[in-house]
Amino acid sequence: QIQRCTPHTNPIMTSQPSDAERRPIVLGENHGTFKTPASIDGNPNSALEITLGHPLPTTRHRCGTGWSVVYKDKDWWCLWLGLLCFGICCAIVLSGGYSKHPAPRDWNKHPVSSWKTPYQVESVAVLVCGVGFMTTVAYTTIYASKSPTQRKSDDSVALYAAKFVASYFFIAILAIMAWWLSKQDVAHQYGCTFEVFGITIGMMVTNVLAICGCSPKILLTAATGEDYIKVGLVLLGLNLSSIGQLLAPALITSWVVTPIVLIFSFAFVAQRLLGFDGESTTSDANEPPRFTRSLSMMVSIGLAVCGSSAAAAVHSAIPEHLAPRKDDELNLTIALLNLLTIIQMIPLPFFSAYVCLTREVTGAWFGGSLDGTGLVVAAGGIYDGLMDKEGDFGAAGNSSGIPNTHRTPHSTVEVAATVKMIQNTLIGFVAIAVTMYWIAIDPEQPPRRSCGQWALEVWKRFPKFVLGFVLVSIGLTYVTANITAEQGDHLDETLNAVRVWWMTTGFVSVGLGTNIRRMLNQLQGGKTIVLYIIGQLFDLLLTFAAAYVSFSYLYDT
Repeated sequence: QIQRCTPHTNPIMTSQPSDAERRPIVLGENHGTFKTPASIDGNPNSALEITLGHPLPTTRHRCGTGWSVVYKDKDWWCLWLGLLCFGICCAIVLSGGYSKHPAPRDWNKHPVSSWKTPYQVESVAVLVCGVGFMTTVAYTTIYASKSPTQRKSDDSVALYAAKFVASYFFIAILAIMAWWLSKQDVAHQYGCTFEVFGITIGMMVTNVLAICGCSPKILLTAATGEDYIKVGLVLLGLNLSSIGQLLAPALITSWVVTPIVLIFSFAFVAQRLLGFDGESTTSDANEPPRFTRSLSMMVSIGLAVCGSSAAAAVHSAIPEHLAPRKDDELNLTIALLNLLTIIQMIPLPFFSAYVCLTREVTGAWFGGSLDGTGLVVAAGGIYDGLMDKEGDFGAAGNSSGIPNTHRTPHSTVEVAATVKMIQNTLIGFVAIAVTMYWIAIDPEQPPRRSCGQWALEVWKRFPKFVLGFVLVSIGLTYVTANITAEQGDHLDETLNAVRVWWMTTGFVSVGLGTNIRRMLNQLQGGKTIVLYIIGQLFDLLLTFAAAYVSFSYLYDT
């Protein structure tokens, strides 16, 4: 019932409203009476009053209710696809079909040598087609389960599936190119990993097409980078039996420092020191750039935990009605984190060699402070190369110049990778905390909630891939303990190859969705850059102190 009313007259029904009176009205989700703040016909006392006799049904839930959500929700499909890939890898290795893992070889001067054997070409082709089949089934099922009003296009299910297949293989060609370039020895040595090449190639292609005035949307149908990265995170499961004596000092370096850095970056630097510009009201790209709560949260989590993977992980926990531009903000965060991490990754190994740090302290420092597992391993490899060349104690800057004949039992790469993998396990706890935070500040949530309502809302928004990460970690630990060492090595190589493929397609998709002009516009004001610089400097200093104490006093060489 809609009436025009004033405080001095009874409610009356008016004639046909004029164009000035036709304006959209945003309603809440509870019953009651609502008034628009805008005046009508120049009368400041008049307003539109809307009386709702019954509660409006909520439409904020993702899709589907009850058990149907397990095949209608993208988050659940990330879990199923990750577990399915893990099961297939285990079956292949246990059956003896593991002669070589599906990945291009390292190469130096001859690019063709990366595809030296027909088996490699065939295995990579099977991997690409297999993932394409699984993703097509998943996303076609999600599309078919939606009503015509919920779909983003008017395409039939068959036409959508055809567009998805075409888009996927377009992305796959770019992903193979990025994966292949990352295998070049010099590029790999200096940290140009598949993440970097994937984002760069995707950004080049989409921005060149935009400059030429050609931006076919059909090529972006399968460009769901966040979901591909989540499947890769499921396959990042940790073999708990391989940590050994590094567990205690690695936990101190990663689990103690990371929450402090996160709270410092978001609560102090972003909220208190810089201040939010307010949330975006629409997803319109022409809206003025803002330093929003959601953007600062993703940047803070990315620099504190594990870079772009962590930012993509918590992206789904942020409600879209509170952050309409969160997709653009995620693309900006991923591009920014990778670019700035490369800039700091190159000088850190030389600085560590100059001040004569041990391999363990250096590895823990890199693993806890640098963003991205690939970049951490690359930095550790550079430092190991310097130490192998100069001697563990006779590195550049050592006044004695006497090489140390004592070799530590763990390399820099091993310690750095272990610390980073333990830090990756924090993604689940961070996702829960982020989910509860956005529920608490959501004005559409009821002010008083029981414990059961809290738990239900957290479960609805909780990223389900975290369950897959835990299950894969348990399964990998169990399977590795019951197979030979050779089979375990082949299982690790196969899982890593499949994980890298999922992640590469994800980063290529992120690059395809990144508009450079829009990204630079979003950085106006410099608050995002300042947040990263202050937060990362604090992370480097605190992680160095924790790594030095834990690996100098708690670690037994």
